[in-house]
Amino acid sequence: MKRFNFRLKKVLKHKEIVEDLEKERLGKAKSELQRERERLQKMEDQRRRTREELKERRASRISLPEALIYEAYLEKVDEEVSQQATKAAQLSKKVQRTRDDLLQASQEKRIVEKLRERKKAEYTTELRKFEQGISDEASVNQFNRKLRGKL
Repeated sequence: MKRFNFRLKKVLKHKEIVEDLEKERLGKAKSELQRERERLQKMEDQRRRTREELKERRASRISLPEALIYEAYLEKVDEEVSQQATKAAQLSKKVQRTRDDLLQASQEKRIVEKLRERKKAEYTTELRKFEQGISDEASVNQFNRKLRGKL
């Protein structure tokens, strides 16, 4: 009897490659999201420090032009923080979509793997039946030889 050969071997290999690519994409997307979140955190920290500095300066009598400069700077920082938060939110959605794509690729690969396992089990069952048939035939032949020898 021929040895086991899964006819969809190339399909399974393709599914494994797709899954690996999706894992790589997810890793890159997560790294990018982490970088952007860290950047957002730094921007928020800078904004908080600037607000505290302005508060201290106001307590010690800041000039009007200097206060206006602080306010203009804080408006610009607020806008940048808002943009960065939007960017981080978009990247978070991208990570989720990529995670969904990976899940889909993993499920598709698993379907083909299960099919392979089922075909392998069928092959093993057929192989056992074949081997049992050979064994039974050998036993019958041996019995017949003994029987002929006694006659």
